[in-house]
Amino acid sequence: MEEHIGRRINVTRVEQALPQQPKTIATACPYCTTMIRDATTQLGCDEKVATRDIAELVAEAIEAPARGLAAVAGAAPRQRRAPAGGASGASGGGENPPAR
Repeated sequence: MEEHIGRRINVTRVEQALPQQPKTIATACPYCTTMIRDATTQLGCDEKVATRDIAELVAEAIEAPARGLAAVAGAAPRQRRAPAGGASGASGGGENPPAR
């Protein structure tokens, strides 16, 4: 049900964000993404400001490092260091993982 009283909240929220000069406005709700995208279009800033769902940004952030790992997957595996106290591990201290 569309209301025609007062200002539309999606336009108000985009107007509040614009002074920060965002490249992207993210939401956590598909309906809100649509509403914010409509507002950026209405205000004429849809070319400068992207509207994305937070899940898209998280997925993109997770995939980027994975792509980087895939690029080095063909490289030779790292050599593991001998545990402290000699190669036999007789010190009882266990093995320390290699530093990253």
